[in-house]
This record gives sequence, structure tokens and C-alpha cells, in this order.
Amino acid sequence: MEISDGLDATVHVSWLVPMKVRKLSVTTSRSYMEVDYMEQVIEVSTSEFVSVDMGNLYNVPQRYDIRRIHVRREEPLKRELKDFLLAVERRKQPLVPGEDGMAVLKVAKAAEASLKKGGVVVIEEFEEG
Repeated sequence: MEISDGLDATVHVSWLVPMKVRKLSVTTSRSYMEVDYMEQVIEVSTSEFVSVDMGNLYNVPQRYDIRRIHVRREEPLKRELKDFLLAVERRKQPLVPGEDGMAVLKVAKAAEASLKKGGVVVIEEFEEG
């Protein structure tokens, strides 16, 4: 997916994988992050070049820092539903507003249309039908 300001996103979905995988990976110019929804762990990896010998670019020393962040184990959908019910009860905004849900649904529907079309679908111009 092309996102504004030169950002790109890749979504990989496969029903052929013999195991249940629920992960989100984010690559930036400074780090790599992976969220494992099954294990409920976030891993943040950063690296930097220590010193570069221009005569030996096959062996570039790097310093790595890998951090594992453990989050409270709970079922994400159950938590979202509890939060929604609490928001209704207290007449407050839920953590995930309906507009976000609609935006995600629109992206999923546009991806499906792109697959069927075999080409690019611009979300702002996308109309179901």
C-alpha cells in the first residue's frame, strides 16, 4: 500500500501457513519493531554502525540493541468489547472509535477489490459495488 508522504506498507495474508500467526512488523530508518499478538510481546531492535572501513565493506561492525516489551496478557477483542461497553455506559469515547473501525474496513474492502481487479485501487476514490 502506498501511504501519503512517501510511506509504504505491505500487508501479507495467507491461509496456507500451517500455523496461526498474528504479527505486525514495522521497519523505519532507525529501528525494526515486531508486535506478536499471540505471545503479546513487542520487540524493538535498533542498530548503528560503530566504524566503517571503506576498504572492507564486507565486514561492517554494528552495535545492536534488542528490547522485548511484555504487555499484559489478555484477549484483544474481549478487551476492546469491554472498553466499548464501558464507554457506552459512561457516555465517553471508546479507545477505538467507530471511525477507526470504518477506516480499517474500507482498507480491507479496497485490498479485496485491488486483488480482484489486479491493480491499484485508490482508497479515497474507492466505492463498493
